[in-house]
Amino acid sequence: STGTTGVTGSTGSTGTTGVTGSTGATGTTGPAGSSTAKSIVFQGTNAGFQRIAGSPGIDSNVIPYVTAGAGNIVGFATSININNLPAAVYTIDICRNVPTNLSAPTSSYILSTITLTTTDKITGTITFSIKPTDIGSRQPQVYNPTPAPGPATVTWTSITTGNLFSRGDAISLYITPGITASAVYSIFLITDI
Repeated sequence: STGTTGVTGSTGSTGTTGVTGSTGATGTTGPAGSSTAKSIVFQGTNAGFQRIAGSPGIDSNVIPYVTAGAGNIVGFATSININNLPAAVYTIDICRNVPTNLSAPTSSYILSTITLTTTDKITGTITFSIKPTDIGSRQPQVYNPTPAPGPATVTWTSITTGNLFSRGDAISLYITPGITASAVYSIFLITDI
């Protein structure tokens, strides 16, 4: 008759690893990250180049704001307190890399121009915001003492396509004719950092 089955032998050594399989399909792209605008704040100096808030008494053609990344200008806002601002056309230029000895920027240094057109004298606090994507003109508010639409319009003209700047560019702000030293101007920009 057949004898009993012997004891099972020990397991042999593991074989070599097989070839890696092919890469699977790429997953769907995640949602785009949100971009956040940064602001540069200037204080008024009447006519000419305005002054970065906190600057030691020197205008922005001499001490400009320097960008730490590439990007573009995406907005502008202001608050102006004045008595009897004459009816006129006021030009606000956002400039790049202006020579320090330049008294007024030429078009080659201008990224964007905001035009404030007043049709009557204004007394009070004028406020407005504008973006390069706005269609047509916007109307400022005048607080005297409560807000109401003022006799003025604001438009944006992109002198440099896309309002683009590079890392290390020097940003300054120029206004003509003078409005008042009692004002704050904010330039909004988005950069790649």
